[in-house]
Amino acid sequence: SDLLKNLNNLRGKVCLSRLENVRSVDEAKEAQLQHKPNITKLELRWTDSLEWENVDVDDCEEVIHHLQPPKGLRDLDILCYGGSRFPTWISLPCFDKLTSIILFKCENCQFIPSLGQLPSLESLT
Repeated sequence: SDLLKNLNNLRGKVCLSRLENVRSVDEAKEAQLQHKPNITKLELRWTDSLEWENVDVDDCEEVIHHLQPPKGLRDLDILCYGGSRFPTWISLPCFDKLTSIILFKCENCQFIPSLGQLPSLESLT
């Protein structure tokens, strides 16, 4: 959101939680994660879907689409995501340093995109 917009020197692990509270795509866009090159681990966390009602699948998908991480990312965790599709950026070849992806409780997702363009990927759980 607006708080993250100018924090371009963030480094190491960044956890964005309670993402179900992001109500506009503009809030997600303003985070500008792709412009924070020193983030090496990103955790995108929604509250467990059992604890919140009326999940708007389209909102979840729009939010995660605009939370594209920087190219140097090594670890990505997506937790309790309510969308039916993972973002297209997850399989982009520019994420050639990505070694680990954890997808936890992403129960609405029908399939995992092809990850063959990620040469460093060692672990998918």
